[in-house]
Amino acid sequence: MSITLPNAPNLFTERLKMHERYLADLQAVLSEEGQGRLYPELLAGIRPDGAFDSPSFEEYMSVVRRLDDLGVVRGLGLKLGDRKRNATFGFFGIGFLTQASLWEMGGFSCEAFSHCWGHYLQLQVFREGEFLVSRYLGRPPLIASDPLLVEQVVMTGVRVVTEELPGQDWSRCRASFAYPPPPHRELYARFLPFEVRFDQPFSELLLPWAWAARPLPMANDRVRAFCESSFHAMVEADSGRTSLQRKILNLLIEAGASGSLDLSAVSCRLGISERSLQAALTREGTSFRRLQNEVLVERAKQMLSVPGMSVKEIAFALGFSQAANFSRAFARATGMSPEQFRSDCGF
Repeated sequence: MSITLPNAPNLFTERLKMHERYLADLQAVLSEEGQGRLYPELLAGIRPDGAFDSPSFEEYMSVVRRLDDLGVVRGLGLKLGDRKRNATFGFFGIGFLTQASLWEMGGFSCEAFSHCWGHYLQLQVFREGEFLVSRYLGRPPLIASDPLLVEQVVMTGVRVVTEELPGQDWSRCRASFAYPPPPHRELYARFLPFEVRFDQPFSELLLPWAWAARPLPMANDRVRAFCESSFHAMVEADSGRTSLQRKILNLLIEAGASGSLDLSAVSCRLGISERSLQAALTREGTSFRRLQNEVLVERAKQMLSVPGMSVKEIAFALGFSQAANFSRAFARATGMSPEQFRSDCGF
């Protein structure tokens, strides 16, 4: 029996869901540190339109940096990374869990990482002697020397592997960091129970190669194959874009949490005239309005998956003056009403 989903995932919505989970982790860390009151203040700058407008990864990191500048949470990156689980990554997390081995999970992780965060950080997984190495390369390279970011990704690797292979002897592992020892260096021993080296050429996590081939407890060939084929379909759909379309969509997506961008603003950001931009999109068989609508529909789908949020509230959050106008626009784009979409998806 084949596996199907009522609403096929795509890279756009999956990224937004993960960013929301990152914010939930941030809120939990603040609560644990007795600083919960800071959360609304930190998010005020990126959520002027309400709690259902998802930020980009860059906006999430800007919030984390502002919090770190306040100096109220020591080892912030370590504590955020320690909260990550396979469930944090939604659809991709299922793909990680159902791989046959840690080595195969590494291959799938590299692909997913590249398409979700590749513009920011690149993951490489390979064998080096007796170690299975996960190396993080920044774009630009200086990013790989950022403790706030690297602590999170290394801790995430530790947490995900702990889920996959519980009860292992982590003292045989090692982590290298491409930055000097931070002021909270003593916290590394609490979160990373193995050798840690600073001022190294790369930031990376090294695990015993013997772990690479061990079978994972939740391995499932059918679910794994479904996740991989769905992921490749997402990538293929995204790869059908021209360079110009990708740039515009990225600008529209990134601006989602701080206000919509109109044609004038986008053309200014791209350094070309409005007329030239419109003409170029026409030659490519699309339009600026069509790309705007595409992003709007994906945001609508995300909001419709939130229990308890009415169609009217969603319509107003997306800038429609009336719920009926939103329902008509959504039906034209998807072939179903917002209510039917919710029902079909089981929300």
